[in-house]
Amino acid sequence: MALKLFWTGSLWLDHERAGRPRSGRHDAQQSRSRIIFNLYLALGAMLVQQTFATVGRSTVPLIAAAIVTDLAVDPALVGVYLAIGSVAGFLTTLGCGGFIMRYGALRMTQVGMLALGIGLSVITTGWLPLFAAGAFIGGLGQAVSTPSSSHLLGRLSPRHLAPLVFSIKQTGVPAGLMLAGVVAPVLAVEAGWRTALLVMAGLCLLTVVALQPLRARFDVDRNPALVIVPESFGSSARRRVGPARGDGLGVPQRRPPGPGYPGPGSQPPI
Repeated sequence: MALKLFWTGSLWLDHERAGRPRSGRHDAQQSRSRIIFNLYLALGAMLVQQTFATVGRSTVPLIAAAIVTDLAVDPALVGVYLAIGSVAGFLTTLGCGGFIMRYGALRMTQVGMLALGIGLSVITTGWLPLFAAGAFIGGLGQAVSTPSSSHLLGRLSPRHLAPLVFSIKQTGVPAGLMLAGVVAPVLAVEAGWRTALLVMAGLCLLTVVALQPLRARFDVDRNPALVIVPESFGSSARRRVGPARGDGLGVPQRRPPGPGYPGPGSQPPI
């Protein structure tokens, strides 16, 4: 699969060599290598974070039997836990776009993994209100995984490779389920459900640390001059400086009719 990606990526850039003078071919080769390397590196990083985000999201349901037995609570509360996390994920998915634009995909991925680790850690107290808080915090964090990785890989992937790149990244979901399905129940049986949750939270925090060296390379498109403005069901971004000329989503509005800019129904200038 990796060889196929490299081969197709090479074909994507081969057209740049055609017609170039010999003096410029070396620079073109270096540029091609850099683009392919960045794509590989980003894909690997997003695959890892997608895997461990799935691990963190699925751990509690996988060891729910041990938690319910130890705390002597109603098993129906497992469904409540999942519902709270899903509501938080719904809100995050709607509202994280502006934050990704301002802080960068890597930074928001780190924030999400940190929140997921915290959400898993706080429920080890066994206090039901903290179960609800942990479900909400973890739901906020895990939902950032897909939007942030999509933003990064969509920027780095050539158009004809995008389906392959996104498919490889999305294999982190079944990989995370397989990993959590094997490791979490074993830890719960051998060391207790609290230890299992702390280990999974630790993996989330390790992911945060591992992504830090990549931020300077991949968050080059972040714009700290954007202001996050909640609107309706989501959030948008507007520039701090200058008049507001967009629709709040980074899309410039149509200019008013005037010289050189005919209104609706007018014939464009020849």
